[in-house]
Amino acid sequence: MREMYRWDVKYYELLVNAHEANKGTAKQEISEIYNSYLTKKDRKLGREVALNASSPPEYDPDTEIIEKCEDVDEKKLLIYTKQTTGFKFECRYTLKNIQDTWRIDKRERYSVGKNKWVIETF
Repeated sequence: MREMYRWDVKYYELLVNAHEANKGTAKQEISEIYNSYLTKKDRKLGREVALNASSPPEYDPDTEIIEKCEDVDEKKLLIYTKQTTGFKFECRYTLKNIQDTWRIDKRERYSVGKNKWVIETF
């Protein structure tokens, strides 16, 4: 999460003001983050595809507090968080243990209106 935060901070202004000039390095750096921390699967949406950074940064470990962790089994873990600023969303991260390495598989946000977890893009 810290790496995604740093990427957002670094590339928000660069992509808004000079997208074409910065898209190569932005793509390379976000791909490195994805390859290091996320499960490998086809993602048709999100930062790696659209190269969109956000301000304020969407992923901020200083304002998204872990509330609980839940072991599903030896290969799957759920982490529940709550944002302490902005919309104060509740999020649920699914982590998978792949070859003895924990990777984020998906992020969901709890929708009060729908009364269920909805998948968010990375």
